[in-house]
Amino acid sequence: MKEVKIGSKIIVKFGEEEETIELVSQRETDISLGKISVDSLFGKAVVGKKEGAIVSYLNNLKKSTSCVILKINNS
Repeated sequence: MKEVKIGSKIIVKFGEEEETIELVSQRETDISLGKISVDSLFGKAVVGKKEGAIVSYLNNLKKSTSCVILKINNS
């Protein structure tokens, strides 16, 4: 089963909203393009997780947030 790693494009669900996110290095980060660093709070929480995983983490505002990993593409 696929795991989230640097370079993964993942579809995650936050409540009712789905987002496509690409996990990249710190220097490639561009939130407007959905590119989030593996070193970010979100990135650290999802790396190593598999499809179907429910992930909880503290966001940048120190608020507890969770999402479900719906799909992982490691091309």
